[in-house]
Amino acid sequence: MLEKIEAEIKKVLEIVKLCPANLQEKCFEILLTSIISNQEKSKSPTKDLPQKPNESKIDNSKAVDDEHGNQQEIKLADLHLKAKKLLDQGVTLDEINNIFYKEGGEYKPVFDDLKSSKMSESQIKLALLESLRNAIQTGEFKFNTEFIRQQCDAYKCFDSANFASNFKKQKGLFNEEYKMGIYISLSSEGKKELIKIIKQLAN
Repeated sequence: MLEKIEAEIKKVLEIVKLCPANLQEKCFEILLTSIISNQEKSKSPTKDLPQKPNESKIDNSKAVDDEHGNQQEIKLADLHLKAKKLLDQGVTLDEINNIFYKEGGEYKPVFDDLKSSKMSESQIKLALLESLRNAIQTGEFKFNTEFIRQQCDAYKCFDSANFASNFKKQKGLFNEEYKMGIYISLSSEGKKELIKIIKQLAN
């Protein structure tokens, strides 16, 4: 700061020398006053700006709400018409809420235990539960086989050697034959098995 002021004063002195001798003192005074005034303004450019009361607190609380306040129970109105048919077959809305919850427009699993010690059973459960999640949103009881592969890996039940054969052994639950990366929909038997799984995990 001091070096900057010294540089400004040197410039002022050079300008003053260009003025007539009888005006140099007055010229120096005017220019020096101008420098001091500019320095005072630069010290606090935003100091006196009005702030909205509790602005930072409001923003922080909003961030907290965004992080923690979006977890919601699934309501009847959230269910696609086709998914609502499960309610006519003995599934309750509470049971669905014990399987999935709603957050930011997405449906996420509540469960972390598939209640099975066999990898093949866990794989089929994940596939049927994924079809439920899709049905809630679109009405289609279907799942993507590649996504189930990723889910099995996340739930530590991925058996790479038998992944395809596990689906083929349970072909009665599905309308399509297993292929990598395709969507497979549930048959009527698959939907019945899904209801059993919902009951098992939700209660």
